[in-house]
Amino acid sequence: MNVRLPLLSLFFLLAFLPVSAQTFRPLMGYEMLAPQPDDKAAPQFTKVDCEEFDLSAFELVAAGDTLRLDVGLDTAGLGGGPFTYVCDGCAVASSGNASADNDSLFYAADAGAELGLDTLRLSVCNSAGMCSTEKTFIVLVRRANEEISLGTFTVAPRGQIDIPFPDGDLPGGATCRTLEACATGYEGRGQDFYFLTGQHDGNEVRYRAAGLDGVDQVCVTLCNSFGICDTYTAGLSINVAPVDLPFFDDFAYEGVRPNPLLWQDDDVLINRNFAQDPPSIGVATFDGIDVTGQPYEGGSGGSRTVVRDYLTSAPVNAQDAIGTTLTFFLQPRGFGNRPETQDSFLVEFLDVDGNWNTVYQKEGTLNTVPNNQPLPFEPVLLDVPDEYLYNGFQFRFSSKSSEQGAVDMWHLDYVKLDTRPTRPVDLALRELPPFILENYTSMPLRHLQAGGEDLLESTLSISFQNLGEGENDAVTVTGATSLISIGGYVPGSTPSPNTAAILSPDVFGTGEIDENEFGPGEQTDRTTDFASIGGLYSLMVNNLLNQADPASAYKVDMSYFFDVVGETTNYLPEIAENNSLVRTTCFDNYMAYDDGTAEVSIEGGEGTTIVQQYEAFVADELLGVQIRIPRVLGSLGSQQLKLVIYTGEGQPDELVAEYDFDIRYAETYFQDSLQGYTTYIFPDVVSLDAGTFYVGWEQQNADRFIGVGFDRNNSPENVQWFDSGNGFMPLSGTTTGAIMIRPLLSGFEGFPTSVADRTDADALVDVFPNPTNGTLHLRARQTVSTSLSYRLFSLTGAVVGAGQVNETIELGHLPAGIYMLEVTDGAAASRHKIVRR
Repeated sequence: MNVRLPLLSLFFLLAFLPVSAQTFRPLMGYEMLAPQPDDKAAPQFTKVDCEEFDLSAFELVAAGDTLRLDVGLDTAGLGGGPFTYVCDGCAVASSGNASADNDSLFYAADAGAELGLDTLRLSVCNSAGMCSTEKTFIVLVRRANEEISLGTFTVAPRGQIDIPFPDGDLPGGATCRTLEACATGYEGRGQDFYFLTGQHDGNEVRYRAAGLDGVDQVCVTLCNSFGICDTYTAGLSINVAPVDLPFFDDFAYEGVRPNPLLWQDDDVLINRNFAQDPPSIGVATFDGIDVTGQPYEGGSGGSRTVVRDYLTSAPVNAQDAIGTTLTFFLQPRGFGNRPETQDSFLVEFLDVDGNWNTVYQKEGTLNTVPNNQPLPFEPVLLDVPDEYLYNGFQFRFSSKSSEQGAVDMWHLDYVKLDTRPTRPVDLALRELPPFILENYTSMPLRHLQAGGEDLLESTLSISFQNLGEGENDAVTVTGATSLISIGGYVPGSTPSPNTAAILSPDVFGTGEIDENEFGPGEQTDRTTDFASIGGLYSLMVNNLLNQADPASAYKVDMSYFFDVVGETTNYLPEIAENNSLVRTTCFDNYMAYDDGTAEVSIEGGEGTTIVQQYEAFVADELLGVQIRIPRVLGSLGSQQLKLVIYTGEGQPDELVAEYDFDIRYAETYFQDSLQGYTTYIFPDVVSLDAGTFYVGWEQQNADRFIGVGFDRNNSPENVQWFDSGNGFMPLSGTTTGAIMIRPLLSGFEGFPTSVADRTDADALVDVFPNPTNGTLHLRARQTVSTSLSYRLFSLTGAVVGAGQVNETIELGHLPAGIYMLEVTDGAAASRHKIVRR
């Protein structure tokens, strides 16, 4: 559902309006999830797909069949007869018996013929030897197409196997080949398969399995030049071992896909951004985007809905588990796009006969619900009837959507299947710690040092809930730790000393005697002054403001960790994953209000300028911008992006620079130092005096407007402006957030997003294996003669590792997910997408 801002109002209305200055749209997908060739252990070769064969020059007959042709020879001018019919070539036909009977030609193909061509010329003559014009026929004899089964191969869920498809036994050899999925009834998604070699070097296929239990099939069809095609079928048996009760997942872990030991699909997005006020940090979002980060194909529209995302459990041993219930929390929309009333969320149970039966269905929300009205998570409890209590029982969640793209969102949390009717005793953190800057998420350290302590966050907040339900399910917090870690990550920089502050249980206290005891179901939101953590806060401030090198880059990690007495620790170890969280603030040569993730995109109408306000605390130089340009539904055509820079106190006043750039998607080129952002370097350095400046874009005349990422989890106040022709006005309304545009200041060393793809030949190193389970090997190309350094970025742009390039980089301490590795020799850089399993 689009959210638009009319020209005469500053309220974001939840409806389509005929004229608007700004529009909020759902995203088309997440390109950072798209598989790249580097993800594969071997190159993917062109399949040389077989197309329709043009055999119109031939008369076709199958081996063992008889062909009759009514020739229709012209006897005009030959008199009244008698006539003699002559067949030139019939006597020497190589692949059958050919004969002429008056005006008809017969060809009986040999039953054992493989491939044959016979040219037959038929004419008619009178007794005087006068003959008609010959008619020529080329008869093509072909054996029948064959279907060959190669049997069934066993492959582990999400594992891979190389299948030796044969070269074939086609007359004349194969000239094309087609590889496709050909299973009927297998519902797995996300599997991948491709040829390992060129066609003349064999037909070996690498297959990477989905996580869903069952039997998949892939088929290779080989054809020769005359359209004889043989199809080879390989079955792939994916066997998922049943898990025992209790089945539990609160999605509190890092990474973007669900736990493969519990779930068989990879459709949903595991995240900490799209949901609003979840019961426990981390949710599974049904977002209408497939495993590669792309929108599903059409098939919906209006009131017609189709299933977009599945989340299917592993088989569960529920044999004789009387009293089993399925419980979970569910929220529509959150910070994403609202599901309408024609959309729905389903729960299905699998019976012993293999049929999925719907046991729960919830409709979307009315379009009259304001975008700033929270839609709470609702608890759901479903009894599992006795007929489903067998070894191998499965349940699945799914979303039905009427639109295409990252739309009609549902957020799932705290899934439990167990004979215990109530939730375990679990004190769960619900939101990330704050950034240590009050308004910004990042800025150069020199600006912090000039602006002083007032730029730091003054208040620490914490939100948690005791999810226990039993009368005696109270818990006590005996220790709460906040670790503030400061360190340099630019190669060669000197790290500042680390500081650690221990928050005693009463730091977030209320002064009550039992303030650290929390009853069942109790939700707690507390705040405290940042400075209340004592002398170590002062040490941290001194390190940042006085000791740290203003020319270097630093990161500050703020982490929360609970020590809890009373949690059901013997339930499952995963129950403690929501007891610790970390948030990173970067001090680098850019400014940002956003956290690196876009929930929607914002567009300006034709002729509208949208800018975001920043404060330069020292004179500086603006080198360019990084801007999140998500793909949205529809093409942007050939229009350019006009970036604008204004200055002015109180509001934008003077246009100091404007530049036109081609639109580049960072994920397409991977030439960006912060993954997901397109980097534009200005042709001229823009000098900035200390004071306020504004960076944004002006929408040109185009059929489709440019969307820019909009982070709804961070909402800086009074910093966004728009001008639709009547002067700049504050951008305000019910949809709040941060525009994902980042000024790049003096000292930025990134590279502009390239015009063309960077090929493997441009890489400074080879990286393998990729994906990796922990150890990544780097091998410098022969052309590299200088020492290399690297930086490793998370999806949000945070630097999670840096140093000199040796033979290996250890990633075992990092959570599973996708990372961007940047390797540089000081003059050039190459970037590699890394998948940590």
